[in-house]
Amino acid sequence: MTDARVEAVPADFGEVDGRLSQAAGHLASADLEEIDPESAYILLYSAAHKALSAALLAVGRRIGSGTGGHVVLIREVRRLLGHEHSRLLDRLDRARRKRNRVAYATDEIGDQELDSMKESARQTIDAVSRFVDGLRG
Repeated sequence: MTDARVEAVPADFGEVDGRLSQAAGHLASADLEEIDPESAYILLYSAAHKALSAALLAVGRRIGSGTGGHVVLIREVRRLLGHEHSRLLDRLDRARRKRNRVAYATDEIGDQELDSMKESARQTIDAVSRFVDGLRG
């Protein structure tokens, strides 16, 4: 169950650009050798989450407080990006659940899971960047 709501806010492309830049930074940081796989996975999920929040902000919306904010964010961005990216957003929703088990329990991350999350984060940043560029005209 979720009670987080979508709120109207002014679109802010300076903030959108900042979030996309941070997302790229998280993606790069996850490749550092000294980071364990679980921390890298959390960074990669954070990169995708930052990019998703940038997409929503670009159209003048954000997720307010409440439970299930990440679920609502993925659902709302799915509407923005359309069917073309539905499989990517399905993967991110699964990654959201895995990230919770890694962050709040003791799940471990294998090489294949890490590689898949890295690719999903990269694809998310790319898709949102193209979406935002299209809004700028």
